Amino acid sequence: MEEDRKWDLSKLVKDTSIEGLTKESDLFFTKVQTKIDGLRENQKGIGAKQLANYLMEIEDTAEGIYTIAAYSYCKYVSDTTLNESQALIALFSKCRNKGNELLEGTLNQILGNVLLEQPSIIESPEIEEYKHLLERASKALPHILSPVEEDLITEKDANGISAMYDLYQSWIGSQMIDVEIDGEKKSISANHAFSLLMDEKRETRKSVSDAYFGSFARDKLLHVTAFRAICSDHIKMTKRRKWPSYMTQSLNAQDVDKSTIDSLLKTIETDSESYQKYIKLKAEYFGQERLQGYDLRAPWFRKPVWNKDWSEVKSSVFQAYQQFDEEIGSFIDTLFRNHQVDSKDRPGRASTAFAFPVFAKKSSFVFVTYNGTLNDAYILAHELGHSVQSYFADTNQRFLNADYSQCIGETGSIFGELLFTEQLLKECKSDEMRVEILAKVLDRFYQWTFHIGLYALFEQGIYEFLESGGYLDTEKVLEIWRERRQAVFGNTVDWSNNLDYDWVRWNQLFMPNFRFYNYSYSFAQLLVFALYDDYKENPTDFSKRFKLLLSRGSSMSPKDQIAEMGYDIAKPDFWKIGIRRAVTLTDELKKLL
Repeated sequence: MEEDRKWDLSKLVKDTSIEGLTKESDLFFTKVQTKIDGLRENQKGIGAKQLANYLMEIEDTAEGIYTIAAYSYCKYVSDTTLNESQALIALFSKCRNKGNELLEGTLNQILGNVLLEQPSIIESPEIEEYKHLLERASKALPHILSPVEEDLITEKDANGISAMYDLYQSWIGSQMIDVEIDGEKKSISANHAFSLLMDEKRETRKSVSDAYFGSFARDKLLHVTAFRAICSDHIKMTKRRKWPSYMTQSLNAQDVDKSTIDSLLKTIETDSESYQKYIKLKAEYFGQERLQGYDLRAPWFRKPVWNKDWSEVKSSVFQAYQQFDEEIGSFIDTLFRNHQVDSKDRPGRASTAFAFPVFAKKSSFVFVTYNGTLNDAYILAHELGHSVQSYFADTNQRFLNADYSQCIGETGSIFGELLFTEQLLKECKSDEMRVEILAKVLDRFYQWTFHIGLYALFEQGIYEFLESGGYLDTEKVLEIWRERRQAVFGNTVDWSNNLDYDWVRWNQLFMPNFRFYNYSYSFAQLLVFALYDDYKENPTDFSKRFKLLLSRGSSMSPKDQIAEMGYDIAKPDFWKIGIRRAVTLTDELKKLL
């Protein structure tokens, strides 16, 4: 039945008209603002119970804002051709941005002031649930400048680093890439070109790689100028805000400490031998002495053997979660039965995938596109894993604690992928299919751990150079990039000159006011592979401990959450566990080749 592949959003809101949604969101905003203003006026000498009451009242109202945001965004991506589509996405942006400004900006500043005046209030049992929220607000407070200075910085950024970022994005988005595919010359978009780097045909990959990365080399002046401006500005802001290091902004935002991330990045740099061996294995399979750079993202087979239809993949992914834990399986089943998974491709549908949590409903709405590929199937397993994590956080935490650091926010999703892998390997009827599945999982692990981890190492090199007073021109940027790339890849890849500009495509390197975004991806992969190792070694009580981890939300730091699982993530030995588990899977793959 095809009707079960389209979600039902009607349960989210009563009035689905733009006018009704806008009116209701404005009402919620007014109520939240009133409560926050009341807290601000009464913050001096406030008692713990009164503070807790304010926070609970703010939460109860703010839930409504984010429910409207969920409906607006989900409705928009369902059909971007609707007459009201632009109004829907504008309403979503307003709810998200203004809501975050109130709850993450204004409210946190007030909480920081309360704790500054009354340090002992944090030990009061009345606000035990909000203890870590107060700790984080207190940590951020010393780096907030005066209102006038903050306004000036906002104005500066609008026509400075934010404008540079917009130029970078719009320039790449507007480029048409001239390529030759199957003997035919074509002009295609940059997004289309990037997707063809994973094409089954080597000739296509080579042609597209040369042209795609060649466009970055051609426009190097623009990209390096934008990159230099954004990085140099961050050095200045680090000093102005008195952050201890150029990583502090990221560490505070991700709720992690420097020793942990130093340990993570050191492991990526010194333990990359497993990645290099994997690349050599792929090169041997392709009949190459060294893997060609344009083959790094290539599929292992010219013709994929995956052939499951929607009903089959839905059954497989349900069984994967159900056999791990019945409560989780029941939740997944509910999502399908309640029409909260939209998976049917159709005109007007946005090209994206997500699981949108709705705290008020203690559930999520999942958006994927299943067109019969193995990649589509893994995206389904991944997004359902996100919904599982949100379910446990939403049902065990208050609204202000239901979100989580990005470092730990991929725990449910990546673990779900590994459970799905187990299930698919059980169902496999051919070695070709087993190879395709294992290669899919390992390609993702190694690329997101080491290749994307390389971007964080690259940033470290950039900021070390800038702090020494150096000037970033194109040659210096490329020198730092090659040096850090060599540490991760060794001599396993034959890079073309244009691939020296691979870093340009990664827009997170250019994001203003959020530097060092990338290590969270490596953190997540290594964390989950370590947890999966724990599961295979200690299956009896693992699901109970795992669900506790998922239920913590942001009520504790990632370090403390993982400590409950029995691990110290500040020690390099922890990060090596995930690598060892990946090596075990690599050995399984090697036996099949």
